[in-house]
Amino acid sequence: MVAAVRSILVQDVPVEVVVVNSGGGEPAAALAAAGIDVPVIDHPERLFYGGAANLGIAATTAPLVSLLAADCVAEAGWLAARIERHRSGASVVAAAITNAYPKNVFSWAAHVLLWSPRMPGVAPAQALLYGLSFKREVLDAVGGFRSNLRAGEDTDIKERLSGRYQPVWEPRVRTAHRNPRGLFSLLADQYRRGSRSVRTWRDLGQLQVSRTVASNALRRFPSLIRVAWAAALPGERRWIALATPLVPLGAFAYALGAAIGRGEI
Repeated sequence: MVAAVRSILVQDVPVEVVVVNSGGGEPAAALAAAGIDVPVIDHPERLFYGGAANLGIAATTAPLVSLLAADCVAEAGWLAARIERHRSGASVVAAAITNAYPKNVFSWAAHVLLWSPRMPGVAPAQALLYGLSFKREVLDAVGGFRSNLRAGEDTDIKERLSGRYQPVWEPRVRTAHRNPRGLFSLLADQYRRGSRSVRTWRDLGQLQVSRTVASNALRRFPSLIRVAWAAALPGERRWIALATPLVPLGAFAYALGAAIGRGEI
């Protein structure tokens, strides 16, 4: 959390920051110990992401709204590039994802499986449009985030944006994600994500999609490797090549989590 907040504050762009925490811990004390003074909303009960986001949005007044998870870091230019695109007319701006641990093979395996279609070098036509920032009136128009979803709140809000506000891909907005850095953490994370994906599609009312999560995970990983290879920035292909043997293991763990989550095993 401290690193995430600091990554915003060091960008020398006027910005309104609020931290939302739920379910315990002492975020204000941790921030104060790091010399960071920002407002903190501390909710005693655990909230899903959408509920936490809505609290933060309601507590701010800036005309543009963006969210940053505690397991991420905003890279240099994250704010400036977003603001530039919004000022040029974009109502919704989508961000790229980079690997916060670029010299770790397990982290690269996770990155290939999860973030290939959001790497900065991906072809715009292939880019998945997530990591969104919004003009505030857009969120007002669609009613904010759903607070009852375990995950998938970004997919839900994209569906509600459809036909009204089209997200714009901006690869200069780069969010570094803290991927797993060991074999066990890689497999455990993929397993959890597979199980959560099934629940998310059920929560979204997409029962047919939920039935294909496991098979899709096993079918898609070769294409994800190809996308990552094509999108790689200088120096990244060596690490992607080293991580490639781990990618099928991660895909299998994801599929296993999905299958058990659906009661198939």
